[in-house]
Parts: sequence; structure tokens; C-alpha cells
Amino acid sequence: FGSIRLIELTSTNGGTVTLPVSMPDDPMAGETDCTAVLGGSGDDCTGRPVRLDLRYLGGDCDQTTQDQDGRFECDGDAGTADPVRIVVSDGSDVYLDTGSPANISLGEIVSATAANAGTDRFGAETDIFIYDRGGNLRQVMELHTSCSKPLNAGNVFGALQIHGIQTNGGALVVLAAQVDYRYVVTNNSDSPAINVTVVDDQLGEVPGSPIAFMAPGETVQLFATGFIDEDTTNIVSVDAELESGLTCDTAQASSTVTIVDPPQECDGSLQALTVQYHGPDVVGPTTVRIEAKEFRNDPVFYDFPNGLTAGTILTSAAENGYSIDAAAHGENKLGSKTYLYINNEEEVIHTSCSVPIITGQPAPLDDPKGDPSPNWTVVDFQED
Repeated sequence: FGSIRLIELTSTNGGTVTLPVSMPDDPMAGETDCTAVLGGSGDDCTGRPVRLDLRYLGGDCDQTTQDQDGRFECDGDAGTADPVRIVVSDGSDVYLDTGSPANISLGEIVSATAANAGTDRFGAETDIFIYDRGGNLRQVMELHTSCSKPLNAGNVFGALQIHGIQTNGGALVVLAAQVDYRYVVTNNSDSPAINVTVVDDQLGEVPGSPIAFMAPGETVQLFATGFIDEDTTNIVSVDAELESGLTCDTAQASSTVTIVDPPQECDGSLQALTVQYHGPDVVGPTTVRIEAKEFRNDPVFYDFPNGLTAGTILTSAAENGYSIDAAAHGENKLGSKTYLYINNEEEVIHTSCSVPIITGQPAPLDDPKGDPSPNWTVVDFQED
């Protein structure tokens, strides 16, 4: 209601109902997935850059790890200047200006984008200026940004590290995924709590901790940002004292962030396909038959004596771990159509890649071409 969010309600007949912290429509809960590709391939710059995420490290030009075959130029020493102002421009278009007074701290990440300049890509040469809090120019760099010279996540150029790069030819590639954490702390006692300390075993003491005072029943939210490059479980411990002089028992909670592979999309022709059933449960003995257009006379069968349930993934060792693999049948592709039968009820999937086939998304129907299948999701595929 306006600036007020209802988080708990007690009614005479319904008892108490509390809003879950991770509720999908809770704007405070953050994103549940990301579109960044984790880790650089060493060939991250394909096409032309549209975004560079830059981590401010401080230091001089000698710490540069990639001279772009002699095209990179750098002069000056940012030293330990903190905070700084960072300006990224090609001389006319400004991709980033963090503004004055200087406000970027050591270790902080900023994003320079072509969109900031009203263009669709970076120019071939990009200038970067770093100013200290007094407005003094501490370091200037000229970076080659046409992708004809190396430009990868992890490269260090002077006082800056490329933390992420996105081009008009691909997804955002980052060294580590940014995770925004929210900590909800409630004083469940009948007495005021003091010196409430919140510690995350991965990030240390959470900003805003210790909380000096919390009234009985009061809830306080704290926030922190971390970067991960592997599955990570954060364990949070909360300790507090009561005004009466007693010490509260330590409270703990945990949460796990899982790294998942980004969706893949085919751009050639399919050799193999793995699908997952997402339709309604089928009761009783069920047979799924899969036929590929290129070898319809050699189908694959999956039998389910107790019925087919949503979430079932079809795989077979005989099909090299896929639902169907042309290589297992002496062929190199499935063909433009793949037929799936559930107890002889036909559904035809389009498998020529002329319409998007994306992992984690419904398989595209052949008719109407490209419409999402009501029964099958693409789990994995292999291109010819």
C-alpha cells in the first residue's frame, strides 16, 4: 500500500501468515537467475563491445597484463587514490562518467556502455581518464576496442581490470557473478536487544552491523554484495545482548547460490536431442516412441509401466546419454522433424534449427512452426 508492504498478518480464523523472503514478486528479493556467462573463454571480444565492466584496482601502468600487441597506451599512476572519478570516452561519445566529486572506491566495479552515449557500440579506440578527489588527472589510457586486438574478462589495463565484457555478438561474460544479499533480522524476545552482530561466513561482518538497538518485535534489514564463481553456501550468524544483561543464543541461517550454465541455442542442424516431459501426468502403462525424419524406420522406445510424470527426462545409454542421437543410428543428423508419440499420440518437433531450439525452453513445434510444445522441454542437444 503506497510505501508500506504488508509482511505478516494474523486473523481470527486463519492464524498468522508471513510473506516468504524469497517470494518471486518481492522486489527486495533480487534476481533468481542471471544472463551472464561465467568466466572468460580467452576470446570474449567477438563483434564490437557494447559494455565494459571495469574494476578499479589503483596502481600504475606497469601492472598491465595485456598490451594488445602494442596498441594499448598508458601514462600516469593512480596509486592508492580513493575515491576516484572515471571517465570512458572515444573523444566525442562518453560511455561512462562517474561524476564529480569522485566517488569510486578501490575494488568497486563500474559499467561503461555504448547506450550511455546513445550509440550501438564502442568506437575502435577508447580513452579512459582517472581523476583523484582533488580533480587531478592521475592516469590516462587508450584502449583498443574494435575486437581486432585482445580484450578479455580478467585483463588488467593500468589501474583497471576488465571484470565483464559484452559485445554485439554475444552475452555478457564476467569473471564472477554478482550476488546481492538481504539479511532480515528480527528481535523475537520481549526485551530490547543491543549490539546485534550479523556475520556472513563468506563475506564477513555485514554492513550495518552491529545494530545498536532493536526493540522487541522489531525487524531490521541489512544488505551486502558478493561475487561468486562456484556454487556457494553462505552461513549467517547473529549474536546479541539484551538490555537486561543476558546474552541471546546465536541464531543461524543459510542460503546457497548455484551457478548454472547459460542457455544454449543451436545454429546448425541437430545430431542429438534430450527432452524432458512437462505435460500432465499420464496414468498407467505408457510408451514414448521417438522417430527422427532421417531414420523413421529405427525409432527409440521408452517404457513407463507406472505412468509418465511431469519432470521425467528421457535418456538412454544406447543413445549416448541423449533421448535420441543420430550417431547411434549411423546417421549425422535428426532431420527437420522429430516425432514424439505418447501412447501413439503424435507431436512433431521442428529440429532443423531454422526456429530457435534453446536449452531450458519448450521444444518448438513443427506446426504451427516454432510454437512452444505443450509437452516437451529441451534439456540438451548436440549439433552436427
